Amino acid sequence: MDFPCTSIVNTGDTKLPEICATPLLPCRAWVQSLTHDAVAAFLRGAALGVELREAWIVCCAAAYVWNYYNHALQENRHAELVNTMQALLDAFKQVGHAG
Repeated sequence: MDFPCTSIVNTGDTKLPEICATPLLPCRAWVQSLTHDAVAAFLRGAALGVELREAWIVCCAAAYVWNYYNHALQENRHAELVNTMQALLDAFKQVGHAG
């Protein structure tokens, strides 16, 4: 995947983006895409916890999401997180966790 604001530096098996002096708008979209993928993985973990009836897995997924979005919570950007947090609350209810 090539982004106009980055050049790729190959370090062994890992390719790391190196920010260039070009406009950062495409990079913002890339970071938002990574954020979406990370949160989707946390929610998938919660869903697996529900499927396995393991409340501790749901708790871990919720802790990861809470920590991942801690900056948004501190900035009172709660509205952005309602859908994600609602999904976690639903998962807690399904595994019977009373916390």
